[in-house]
Amino acid sequence: MVSRLLPLAQATPAVAQGCDGGDRDRTQHPATLDMGAPDDGSPQRGPLQRRQVARVVRVRFAFVVNHVHPFPLMGAVGHDGFTRRFSSHKMNNHDHFDLMERCMDLSELRIFRAVVREGGVTRAAERLHRVQSNVTTRVRQLEDDLGTALFVREGKRLHLTPAGQTLLGYADRLLALADEARDAVQDPRPRGVFRLGAMESTAAVRLPGPLNEFHRRYPDVQLEMRIGNPETLAKGILAGDLDAAFVAEPIAAAPFDRMHAFDEEPVIVSSPRHPPIGRKEKAPRAVLVFENGCPHRKRLEDWYAKRGEMPERTIELGSYHAMLGCVVAGMGIALLPESVLSTFPEGKRLTVHRLPRGENHAETVLIWRKGAASPNVQAMQKVLLDERTTRGPAAKGKR
Repeated sequence: MVSRLLPLAQATPAVAQGCDGGDRDRTQHPATLDMGAPDDGSPQRGPLQRRQVARVVRVRFAFVVNHVHPFPLMGAVGHDGFTRRFSSHKMNNHDHFDLMERCMDLSELRIFRAVVREGGVTRAAERLHRVQSNVTTRVRQLEDDLGTALFVREGKRLHLTPAGQTLLGYADRLLALADEARDAVQDPRPRGVFRLGAMESTAAVRLPGPLNEFHRRYPDVQLEMRIGNPETLAKGILAGDLDAAFVAEPIAAAPFDRMHAFDEEPVIVSSPRHPPIGRKEKAPRAVLVFENGCPHRKRLEDWYAKRGEMPERTIELGSYHAMLGCVVAGMGIALLPESVLSTFPEGKRLTVHRLPRGENHAETVLIWRKGAASPNVQAMQKVLLDERTTRGPAAKGKR
């Protein structure tokens, strides 16, 4: 389809007449139109003149869209197929964007394919349980959208144009893909890509077992893992970039459903040469932490705040092993889940300082968008529940 937007001043008189329903040639500038002589007794125009001016001003902002088919049509309009050679109408800006952005409807493609397979409108209408006029109208709309004729008539049968033949191949593929998509969203089995997020400590220590079992049960699921802090992972779920994530509490309740996954005991670690850490001793001067948003950093900052103190130096690092190596070297202390220490080869060179009751428990939960538990998320819940059963009855249940 070749579309031309013409200011009314460039349109023909016939087109201008079709825009406002009047019989005056609107190609003239409003200042040159014969408005009649003003009333000698008043400097204002009469009612008729005001209406004429208003109508012309409105028309000046109208546009005309010409639909010109790039291929010549065979036979008379209305007998060779579905297309019309030329049409024009008054439109506003919303009409223009609708024409530019209108997409092919799957139902139009189904009707088009039925006409091809049945060899005509009558049989296609019977097959689709539609009236013939509806089939004809939908095919015409499809041709208007594409800007080209799809059929030519020879005798009583319709034949595809080269453009129609090209569209038929795409229509078959698009309709097959639509059927596949419908089957996929209605299939309750886990499948496709499962985008999972986790904190680094959880991914390194807690997830190898459950993920191995998940792969064993659901080999058709392709698992993708993203590491981040709870704030980043929660935003990823709300943005649609993640299906679910393992995060440490607290996490906002409103946007998410959740399930208890793991219990952790946070501890403070230092080098063996470090003096004792307690309520009566002076707090350590330097701390080793992750970036802002890390729940363990927040817990350590709260620990200092309760003592009414602040560290003199805060060193940010990007991995637990680097952090623990710096702790061994005496650069500062760190707070992290005790389970992480089992993965550190030099763990014997660390001193563990346990937190007081009420501060020594952290809960890791699996979260997903509220009301949007996909088959993959439900499968992960089942794996976690089964693993909890094997760990013993003391494990917590679903929240």
